[in-house]
Amino acid sequence: MDYDDLQVLGLGQMGMARWEFGFISPRAFYNKLKGFNQLRQGEFELVRMQTVELLNVQMDKKHRITDPRKLWKFGWEKDNKKATQADAERFIKRVDGDK
Repeated sequence: MDYDDLQVLGLGQMGMARWEFGFISPRAFYNKLKGFNQLRQGEFELVRMQTVELLNVQMDKKHRITDPRKLWKFGWEKDNKKATQADAERFIKRVDGDK
């Protein structure tokens, strides 16, 4: 990421003024970006919940969506799936190069 990309983020997407972008420290910029991303994630999750509610109103009870992540999963949501023994063996083979 170069300076131009940071300007696109700060000035364009985050709505910073040019003077603010010019004087902000890298740490403060990162913290502001982190807060901006959290705010955007909240907006996306709200849209997902609204979509689930609108769909569920039209569905039979047995077909309703109980977990919004089943309808629409975001990139920041991780699976908490535990690795199996077979997963571990495949990983070892990949790392070792099938030795």
